[in-house]
Amino acid sequence: MPIANLRPGAIGTNDGWTLLAGSTKVSAVDLPDDDSTSYIYGPSDGALQSFSISAASIPPGIGVVNAVNGKLRAFMDTADPGTPTASFYLRIGGSTTFGSSRTLTGAWTTYTDASMAKPGGGGWLPGDISTSVEVGVKRDANDFPYATSIYAELDYQSGSGGLVFLLLSLGPLVAVGLDRMPSLASALWRARRIRFRQSELAEAYRALRAYRHPRVFCMR
Repeated sequence: MPIANLRPGAIGTNDGWTLLAGSTKVSAVDLPDDDSTSYIYGPSDGALQSFSISAASIPPGIGVVNAVNGKLRAFMDTADPGTPTASFYLRIGGSTTFGSSRTLTGAWTTYTDASMAKPGGGGWLPGDISTSVEVGVKRDANDFPYATSIYAELDYQSGSGGLVFLLLSLGPLVAVGLDRMPSLASALWRARRIRFRQSELAEAYRALRAYRHPRVFCMR
């Protein structure tokens, strides 16, 4: 199934962390990981910082949500004797789901909370994946926690048309030979930050051959 990174787009409901490096909090915690180049700091125990996800990072044609995984890349200041702990969280409306509390180290590390429950309960539906979703970080205890990347990884299935549907969303009309499947996958990554497994590319190859023309697929 395709994977998309739901990236921060704006300051969310909670705004309790401090920018220490970088131009803005949003850019400091956005991808790609740049570690000590830009990051934010949790100044007190219980401090929360959230970001609404960017509309541009939401893939088109979501048919089924398989999982939403939390991603936090964080670090502790080794000059401080404390051992900070921090958690990733998701927020929708007034409901929050927290991931595991992580004991940070002196090396930048990416922590993953797999298959997080939807805030407020119930299963994840395609319509839930919107800019109303917020990704965030909580300082659980102790100084000094820093965070440089905060986002959610969306594991999903495309709606009607599968990869063909996604290709139709890329832009201007071009004709692409089926031997250019790797290029198509690269275009999807550049345009939507969506990546596909090799097995899915093979399946898409077969689907495109059956789509109106046996050898060439046209994107509108």
